[in-house]
Amino acid sequence: MAAARRLARLVGHFPIGHGQLQVAGPGRAAARSDEPVVVRVGIYGAGGHTRNAHAPSLRAMPGVEIVAIADPDLKLASALAADFAPGARLYADGAAMLEAEQLDALFSVVPARVRPQGVEAAAARKGVHLFSEKPQALDMATARTIAEAVAEGGVVSSVGFRERYRPLFRAARDFLADKEVVHCVFRSYGGLPGKASAGPSWWGGFELRGTSYVATGTGEALPSQTYIGGAMLDWGCHAVDYMRYMTGQDIVGAQAWYHHPPEYDAPLAASINFQWGNGGTFQSTFVQSGPAPDRQPWFTIFFVGGC
Repeated sequence: MAAARRLARLVGHFPIGHGQLQVAGPGRAAARSDEPVVVRVGIYGAGGHTRNAHAPSLRAMPGVEIVAIADPDLKLASALAADFAPGARLYADGAAMLEAEQLDALFSVVPARVRPQGVEAAAARKGVHLFSEKPQALDMATARTIAEAVAEGGVVSSVGFRERYRPLFRAARDFLADKEVVHCVFRSYGGLPGKASAGPSWWGGFELRGTSYVATGTGEALPSQTYIGGAMLDWGCHAVDYMRYMTGQDIVGAQAWYHHPPEYDAPLAASINFQWGNGGTFQSTFVQSGPAPDRQPWFTIFFVGGC
């Protein structure tokens, strides 16, 4: 049970996952109850998200050891290991790490565009529990491949939708528990997409330059829309998760539109209409055209008798 509790904290602390928790990791017999259990974690992606959030959290957890780190930029991987996991083995390739190591859990902190390479699905099939930084995929084929692998491997899979743990959203869920939700609105406004100076390397060996990403060593520039799905997927998946959490509803249908002139690296407008399981509706809209209107709420939820 000690291993189960630690894995639940480690990978299942975002209750979005699917699959069954396995106490014994791949190739490992379940430890006797009187034996100390160490959960062995491999990190895939050594950029700013890992350095600022995931590695410190993992290091602070008792019974958790970061045993390996993979990133195309081995300098980043080495620096991360020096600060958070001295002795962790380093790899330039996630698949190579997965092949060489006996992991209990994989933390995949790479841009979604990388996931069709199959590291996450391969890990799940090996019985390695999976945490993925959001968004997990940019296309349905990749999402379904990972979901099928999770079911096949019988593992916990969780995506980093952290905001539902804020007291505000929990209070909203409690307030709406006895309400009949009929319509939800999410709005996000921003300035025109622009070319800025190089930002921090949030994605490890994949460097952000302005609003484009460049794969280290290749010089291949890709707009953020191609790389992480733009704001609608990169941040909009949080909005969808909030709404699902607050309303207790799930989505049964969707339509989406983008307005993306080719001279911009990201869409100027994007909108998705959803239908809830109870017949209600939900509209999520992102606009990047200039100054935002004053005092516009991000979330509005309408229910029978009020909003």
